[in-house]
Amino acid sequence: MLTGVVKFELEKFTVPFKEDKEEYEVFFRLLWDWATDLLDDPLLIPFFVWDAQCFFHEPWTANHMWDIQV
Repeated sequence: MLTGVVKFELEKFTVPFKEDKEEYEVFFRLLWDWATDLLDDPLLIPFFVWDAQCFFHEPWTANHMWDIQV
């Protein structure tokens, strides 16, 4: 169950730029961890759709996408 605190990871890296080196810090979260947290949240479970859906708001792609899903 989600605790309300999202754990991000920090990665530091250096990029050469002209005669200098630029240092950056990037905070990220692994996609798999984010997805499993969403799937563990009992408040969100009823809103997930697992079956193929047929949409007709884009007539030029709707039939093709439906064929792919089914």
